[in-house]
Amino acid sequence: MDYIKNLYSGRIGRKNYILGYFVFTLPLLVLYFSLVSDTETADLFSTLYIIPYLLVSFYVYALMVRRLHDIGKNGWFIFLMAIPFVGVIYFFILLFKKSQPIVNKYGEVPDKNKKFLDDILNRKPLSNQD
Repeated sequence: MDYIKNLYSGRIGRKNYILGYFVFTLPLLVLYFSLVSDTETADLFSTLYIIPYLLVSFYVYALMVRRLHDIGKNGWFIFLMAIPFVGVIYFFILLFKKSQPIVNKYGEVPDKNKKFLDDILNRKPLSNQD
């Protein structure tokens, strides 16, 4: 449970948010179009596709919540994405709005030197111990 709580806490900068979004969604789109091309597998596809979709959605929502934190907004603003047209506009706001340059109630300013995977998965880097 701590892993899930940690995944949705803290902040993520624009660059790693955009890259993380594509890292999670592009393989899902490739899977979708490869399975949709064959109409005989459409029934099986709809059943099998839901598992990776839910898994990817879990991580993409975590990225969105952390990006909202980065611009100083509460994670509950993610529900604006469900409103037609408003969700698209808000998605672009998340893409282009600059981070708050100071510490806010959600955490420190995102470290630009943090490794990409550590940042999108919100892992703490291991310290070098001798």
